[in-house]
Amino acid sequence: MSGVYDHSYIWGSTVLYLVFGKCRLDMEASDTSGATDDHSRIHRIISALDITASEDVKDTAQNICEDAAETTLGHGISEGRIESAAVCLACRIEGEPWGAKDIAKVSDVSKQHIRSTSWKINSTLSIEVPPHDPSAYIDRYCAELGVSTEVKELAYNILESCPPHFNSGTPTGIAASAIYGASSQLDRNLTQREIAKTADVSEVTIRNWYPKQIEHYKQTQA
Repeated sequence: MSGVYDHSYIWGSTVLYLVFGKCRLDMEASDTSGATDDHSRIHRIISALDITASEDVKDTAQNICEDAAETTLGHGISEGRIESAAVCLACRIEGEPWGAKDIAKVSDVSKQHIRSTSWKINSTLSIEVPPHDPSAYIDRYCAELGVSTEVKELAYNILESCPPHFNSGTPTGIAASAIYGASSQLDRNLTQREIAKTADVSEVTIRNWYPKQIEHYKQTQA
């Protein structure tokens, strides 16, 4: 009927306005919470790993994320990948013995994605990341294995006696080999399997590296 004000139309429009208005508010709230979520996720990863210099690693990782947010890195790369990679880079910068394998175990990001994203972040931001230091893993592995101070100190000495090209392998494998070499020299009952499991490396890696390390160590002691 023309000339009659259709109240049902007004009511329907009002309901739609309220519904869409609530959705918009929910999305805005979600965006706001997402701004702080990266910090909480970084904190969760660091807490799960029980990192010694946790505050330094957290601050460095957060700074990396903030710098990355000002670039195009976020296009096509999830926040989780960027944050996990930021922790990985921060650990290396701060000299903490935790790598992509370790972070992948406590996050929902694979070690392959952590490594590839770390490379992209490093390339984009030109971060000065120090080379891997196998000796950084000695304390951690020795503590987990419950070995004596004598074994730990000899493992350090073995690493220090080796030339730089001996560190061309993975830092975890090099450290694990030095610990096995030290324990074998001191007649301790540590098996390659035990050490390999702790360091998350293969027994083949230990068998390949430790004889070379021991040989060079003995040459420097002669």
